[in-house]
This record gives sequence, structure tokens and C-alpha cells, in this order.
Amino acid sequence: MAKANQKPNTNYGRAKHVAFSIRDMRQKREFPFNRSDIFPDAIVPEGIDVGTRKHAQYLFYSCMIDEAADANIIYEAMRRLVERFDLENLHKLSRSELKGVLTQPFERLGDPERAAVNPIDTLYHNSRKLQEEFEGDPRLILRQGVDKTIKTIMYGKNRKQKFKRYGEGKSALLMKNFVRFGMWDFSEFEIPIKIDRHAIRISLGTGVVEIPESMRRGRAGSLTRILRQIYHEVCMNEKISAIMLNDGMWATGRYNCRHNDDIYCRTACRVGCSHRPEIEGSNKKSSGMTSWYLPGTEKRKNTDNLFRLMSCEE
Repeated sequence: MAKANQKPNTNYGRAKHVAFSIRDMRQKREFPFNRSDIFPDAIVPEGIDVGTRKHAQYLFYSCMIDEAADANIIYEAMRRLVERFDLENLHKLSRSELKGVLTQPFERLGDPERAAVNPIDTLYHNSRKLQEEFEGDPRLILRQGVDKTIKTIMYGKNRKQKFKRYGEGKSALLMKNFVRFGMWDFSEFEIPIKIDRHAIRISLGTGVVEIPESMRRGRAGSLTRILRQIYHEVCMNEKISAIMLNDGMWATGRYNCRHNDDIYCRTACRVGCSHRPEIEGSNKKSSGMTSWYLPGTEKRKNTDNLFRLMSCEE
């Protein structure tokens, strides 16, 4: 007897619904899109001109440590750093000198030597690799095509030692910002989005991911590739900006999902998640990539635990 299919599938119609719902909330400036400076990676530090080498360096070093902490705090720390130090000279610093430079700007993130992303070691390695392979200018990482550029962000020219902390997700995050600010000329419809814990939760809750009935537990990280692909198809086919969708998914998860309340979800958010599944090992300091999701669970308040079937146009 053949074994039941244990692999999740994706639903294009529901992915389209999520993308259109987020686009509509943003166009109508509904919460949270009525907030000023809502996207921390879109804030340009004072004294830096948009699209310049210095701006590219700021984004390259900021995106790579964007994890395991509130993104607003991370980018604020990096803006404070560039106010005090020229990133052009980062590759010249020893590890002990780096600690001295980082300690004050990163005070809200704690001791830089103990931080989860290990910013001292990460900045030390990546600044030297960037200088050696790309003359210190991240804009030169650009290659022919999106996929080759993503791989080069991850590995650089010398693939024996990749850029630390840069996987496919953060590479997509950097690409989004370089396209946003006109540093690279890829179409905003063809670039991938970063699949983070917010995108995973929303996709599970809306049925973008269809879970086999026999499946009781799944690794959250196993969903990243199929979700990146389905949202890429939606962006390409429906002419939805991946920059908008990436930003919007993050903002919806960051500001709406945090209420964790079914009544709030049904009355104040267009996305319309039917449930919010439990994710083991996931918290605000976790990317969710090593966590496990539990299909058939509901962790929101004010719900009868009977999942509402979301109707969306196929």
C-alpha cells in the first residue's frame, strides 16, 4: 500500500489573496501602514545619500545581522554606528577594536560578544571578504540574473568561505533593498521575498500551505523554498511588487499578528487567517527556521478553535 503524501502543497489562489490583501491595506493606509517610518531597513541614515556606496555598505552590514532581535532596534543600532564610524574602514579593525566601536551603538542589543548573530566575528569576516573580492562595494556583487546574484551574495567569489549570516533569506532581503533604492535594476516583480517567521505563520494560517491530514508536525524551515516559489509566481503573474509584499508581510506579522486575538484578526486585518498554529521553539528572538509547526492547533485568544474556511478567488 502506498504511503500517504506527507509533503505540504501550496495554494496559488490563497497566496494571491494574501498578496492582494496586503497591497490593499497598504494602499488604503490601514494599520499598520499608517505608521511613519514603519520599515526599518528603508530608513536612510542621516548624512548618507541614497544609492551611494556608503548606503550600500550600511545595508549590506545591517541586513546580515537582521535576526534574533527586534528589527527596529537592529537598524537603529546600525544607524548609530554609521554616525560614529565610517564603514569604509571596517575591514581595517581588529576584533578587539570592533568591540570598542560596536559596544555603544549596540547597547540595546547587549554585549556584542554574546549576541546571537555574533556581530564582531560576522563584521570582521565579511568586511574583509567584501574588500578583497568586491573592492569594499556591495553593489559590485551584482551578477547576470537574480539567481546568480543571490548565490554571489551568499558565497562571494571565493566559495570556500561564504559571507557569514547570508543565506537565501537575507540575500533576498539585501536584494529587495538594493532594488528599492535603485542600486540594482532587477524588476520588483522578479525578485524573491524573504520567508521569515511572519510569512510562515501567515501562510499556514491562510491556507497558502496545504498540510496533509496525516501530518501532525512539520519543520518550519522546510516551507521556505515552496513559499518563496509560490509568492514569486504571484508577483510575476499578478504584477505584485515583491518589495511591497516583503515589507507588507513583515509589517502585518510584526504589528497585527502580535495581538494574537481572533476577534482582532477578523475585524482589523484583511489577510483573514483562519487560525494561528502553534510553532514549537519559536519566539520573538527566533527566525523560526529551526522550529516545528503543529497543524490543527490554534493559539489565538477569543476563538472556538473551529477553523473558519477562508474563501478566496482561485
